[in-house]
Amino acid sequence: MELLFLPTTGLQFAILTMTLPPFKALEVAYQLHFYLGFKTHHLRPLLRTAGQRALVSSVLEDVCAREQYHLLETSITDDYLRLLVSLNPEQTVSNTVRMLKGNLSRSFGLTSRDELERQKAKTLWAKGYFARTSGKVNVKAAQNYVETQLNHHGYSGEVDEGAQVSESGV
Repeated sequence: MELLFLPTTGLQFAILTMTLPPFKALEVAYQLHFYLGFKTHHLRPLLRTAGQRALVSSVLEDVCAREQYHLLETSITDDYLRLLVSLNPEQTVSNTVRMLKGNLSRSFGLTSRDELERQKAKTLWAKGYFARTSGKVNVKAAQNYVETQLNHHGYSGEVDEGAQVSESGV
């Protein structure tokens, strides 16, 4: 422990340091679930046959296995693909979408070029995507966290649920 004194303010405080052993492994399970949606180009019915849907399912499974995405649910309609995926914290939604849409477009273009031409679509997917987080919320753990923050930050008393804040923030 090191004791410091700031002469300009007259404050005295202690600095505590501790050395911890490095982590060998983290025993944490991540629940980062994302609901993703991709529209076909101009909402054309490009995914209407069983063969086209099987191709999409197969490519999804391959990409998810290779990239270590956890595909939890899939829904394929004539003009829309909906997915529920679980990602690790280092995996971003934008890179995941880029990887999935790119691989699906390439495979579809190689096997179903005539369907794209018949539907007058330049590519399988429309630009953009829908993404939304999805997952369980442990309300009791969240309440406990909020309650412990009062003590953690050195506040006394209880949260006044009826308190209102004016626009000036006072």
